[in-house]
Amino acid sequence: MFTKFHVHTREAKPRLVQPVRSGIIDWTGGCIGCVRCVKRICPQGAYMARRPDPLTLQDNLDLSCADCFRCVQSCPERLIQKTINPEYEALGDSYWTPKIIDSTWAQATDGRIPVSGAGYGGTFSGPGFDAMWTDMSEIVRPTRDGIHGREYISTAIQLGRRHHHLEFDAEGQLVEPSPPHAEIPLPILFMMPRGIEFGPAVTDAVAKAAQELGTFFLAPAASEIAGDFVPVYEAVPAEWRRVFWLTGGAASAEGIREAGKAFPEAVVGLGLEFDDSSVGRVVELTREGAGLIHLAADDHGRIGSGGESGRFIKEAIREIHLALVAEGLRDQVTLLVSGGVAMAEHVAKAIICGMDGVVLDWPLLIALGCQYCGECHPQECPVLINEVERNWAAQRIINLVGAWRDQLLEVLGAMGLR
Repeated sequence: MFTKFHVHTREAKPRLVQPVRSGIIDWTGGCIGCVRCVKRICPQGAYMARRPDPLTLQDNLDLSCADCFRCVQSCPERLIQKTINPEYEALGDSYWTPKIIDSTWAQATDGRIPVSGAGYGGTFSGPGFDAMWTDMSEIVRPTRDGIHGREYISTAIQLGRRHHHLEFDAEGQLVEPSPPHAEIPLPILFMMPRGIEFGPAVTDAVAKAAQELGTFFLAPAASEIAGDFVPVYEAVPAEWRRVFWLTGGAASAEGIREAGKAFPEAVVGLGLEFDDSSVGRVVELTREGAGLIHLAADDHGRIGSGGESGRFIKEAIREIHLALVAEGLRDQVTLLVSGGVAMAEHVAKAIICGMDGVVLDWPLLIALGCQYCGECHPQECPVLINEVERNWAAQRIINLVGAWRDQLLEVLGAMGLR
């Protein structure tokens, strides 16, 4: 029986005190000891609940503050001030901005779509995905409504090769059987950031979240089969066919054939480095029979080895999509991209540009409290990432994906798509 896909979110509060944008400066020197101190009449009770975090000894005052400025305005000696928190400004970097990290933390806490201000107050264009604008504000009401349950909007995608066309024999049977495929209920898969080894608590939490969401986790493990071979973590329903990723030198037409012989019922995916040669290589591999290709850019969504001067994935994936369309091959292959997918809108924009789905890496870690330090050393992590509790961490990831899926539904609904 058909059942609607639903992400089960529930509150999962942060383990540690997290930096917030504005901070309170409390000058105790000069206090005249008012009988009715402004700290005691704080509407949020922030000062009464003030205490250091037992693990990090950080002050939790800023977390309780609602920015009402009552204490700032009412203190007769002006001993309390509000300012931008330097710890907040130090989060992340120019791409993984403090605002993105803070928004990810909030969504991982309760699974709700973040709302700020009374409208968009920034620029209408910028670098990367900011050059695309998906605002449908000219629509009075969405033509589809999948968020509140009045109408179902599917976010499912199929992984694997598809026939160019169907051919039947005289008995009405397919001349060629359908290639192996797997369907997942949302266009999001998981993987760990490349080149960094996290502890079992983190990887087990990601696997548990993948299982509950019905998606796949590209496990950080290798097999001797077909050379460089990465199996998807087997934390998925047993009735689903397995999916394997060939990476490195094995990601070739020969590797596809070898894996197909070893696992005829499995979906074979190819993991490729996203560079300037990817357009031609993807077209060639699709023509040779590839049905699932994952293109991996760097953390900032740049392709090749140019670093910040490299091309952004937005234009590059568009070129791949159009090249496959020109060759009549686009509908036969599933395309995924990773790297630089930092916000919910990036999922929609990557799909609009021509991808079928995305593979998340750093957002999963940020959901667990990661501050994106730049050079990640899990054993020396300031937020003790390897010591997370498995069920709590899995719920944080589920909450994040739930908020991102709701935002994808908003885009689909506003475009009238089902």
